[in-house]
Amino acid sequence: MIQFVRIDHRLLHGQVLYSWLKSIVCDTILIANDSVAVSESKKNGLRLAKPANKKLVMKSIDDSIHAIQSGLTDKCHLFIVVESVHDVYRLVKGVSGITSINLGGTLATSKSRPVFSQINLDEHDIKELKEIAESGVEIEYRLVPGDTKVNVNKRLEDMKE
Repeated sequence: MIQFVRIDHRLLHGQVLYSWLKSIVCDTILIANDSVAVSESKKNGLRLAKPANKKLVMKSIDDSIHAIQSGLTDKCHLFIVVESVHDVYRLVKGVSGITSINLGGTLATSKSRPVFSQINLDEHDIKELKEIAESGVEIEYRLVPGDTKVNVNKRLEDMKE
């Protein structure tokens, strides 16, 4: 069962992840990311950050979708972390049951612009987030659980692609 979905370009990292894990009931962290899935060095680095009391699974986006759709994860309480808006877009398109997405950190690029602290979006990101929002999925922005939740769905209406 999916408990929480977060976009964070840092994937699994100390302070923020531990604060989220204290506020969300989960037993499994799923890193859904194509580049991590094929890199032993990236996997090894992420394993170092894993809390001792949580299971860590690292799969490509397609393999993550397959695992969730097949029922393989039904007994797990999943905290899913993806690296980018496009990753979460693919996940939402492939998996039913995602009702909310936490926008937690995206990298700045030459084509993106800052829209919140630590959130940089380009035209393609905005288009995909709008499509996700139109499908009924809540998109919210908070860096840590104690922050005030900002409803991104409403702000997307004003953003130009």
